[in-house]
Amino acid sequence: MSSRPSTITNILLKNQNEYVESTWCPVILLKSGQKTCYSDCTPLNVPSRSAKEFIIVFQYLQGFKLEDTITFSFIIDEREINKTLPVKLILDGDQAAMAMNIRLT
Repeated sequence: MSSRPSTITNILLKNQNEYVESTWCPVILLKSGQKTCYSDCTPLNVPSRSAKEFIIVFQYLQGFKLEDTITFSFIIDEREINKTLPVKLILDGDQAAMAMNIRLT
């Protein structure tokens, strides 16, 4: 963990040979009664000496094919960091709703 706060100004997902930006506005993910769960959007601020969880949404993923790995490009404090990560878990609709429901409590 860094002793300085960080700002993630952009997150991109590699789709085929191009990168798709994460949404710039919150997206409604789940509504339950009077409560609503929204996605996070950039910029994302991470305080010093801490970790945060974010739910990020990508739109316009025509032709997206999920393979064994997924590549992201993060712009953090004006530096680009590319990460290729293994795909270990894909949530089905019920699992995703359950995960988002945690944000409502």
